[in-house]
Amino acid sequence: MWKRNLINKFQTSFAQQSNFDGLIISDPVNLTMITGIRMMFLQTMKNYCVYVLWSHERKVLICPKSLSSSFSNEGWNDNIIVYESCLDPIQKATDILIEEIRYFFRAGSNLGFEGTYLSQKVFDRLTEALPSVHFSDSVNFITDLRQIKNETELNNLKQAAEIVDHGIA
Repeated sequence: MWKRNLINKFQTSFAQQSNFDGLIISDPVNLTMITGIRMMFLQTMKNYCVYVLWSHERKVLICPKSLSSSFSNEGWNDNIIVYESCLDPIQKATDILIEEIRYFFRAGSNLGFEGTYLSQKVFDRLTEALPSVHFSDSVNFITDLRQIKNETELNNLKQAAEIVDHGIA
């Protein structure tokens, strides 16, 4: 239930408050927020690269084949595009991301990306391969959204605080 609430919160805010046609999400914290699947392990695993390309019409998870069943089992019900193990998973995942953007976004589209997380190398590759797409830093949009709590999140925080208080007392 909490997963669905997180996804609905993100989807509603994206539809109502963002000026983006789509978002490229790769920060494990933000991936967890929008998918409801804990992905913090990605920060330490350099042989994995995961992107979510989120638009108003379509959501795509790009991941290594070895993780795809985990994402499916955890409840990712949208599109999953997998890549095989390789020497440069970032390049492979970025190639797939570029093809998805070419296919689903038209010239002049405004795509948000996490400026504090996406590497300069990947950003340069995207802008070189997709010169007609406008890329804008979306980190403020996502950070602001993470700070605003809905009723379910507030109740979960209250319950957690009560458990901690009980444990300390």
